[in-house]
Amino acid sequence: MRNILITIMLACPALGLISAAICGLEMRAFLARTLRIENIQDMERLKRLVAWQMYFALAQFPILGLPPIAFMLGFVTHQLGILHIAYIVLPSLVVIAVSLGAIKPLETRVKALPVDDAFYAEFQNVVDTWMNKPFPDW
Repeated sequence: MRNILITIMLACPALGLISAAICGLEMRAFLARTLRIENIQDMERLKRLVAWQMYFALAQFPILGLPPIAFMLGFVTHQLGILHIAYIVLPSLVVIAVSLGAIKPLETRVKALPVDDAFYAEFQNVVDTWMNKPFPDW
């Protein structure tokens, strides 16, 4: 039981890192192909990218929420000691560092893309949805 709980506590942040890496690669590829939003195809690619990012962000909640639950279960059943909390804290710090260090700069670059006037309002709506809502609404 103890090994299963520790595996959960370590595997979930690993999945979180894989998810972050996939999101980062997708944004990097988008930025390499799209220097500005100047036509409907660019806008549609942006919407697909943002929707993908939003769904992956939502998937992070259960992925990163499971380790504390596993720890609490292990702690109350005396399978894990208080020092096992390091299996939550340290991997979580790595996920946060990767997200802030690698993903946020890419998001900032996407949000700062030049946009033709014809697509500016729609672009702002997509970015606002991305930053403030859980699901795409277009």
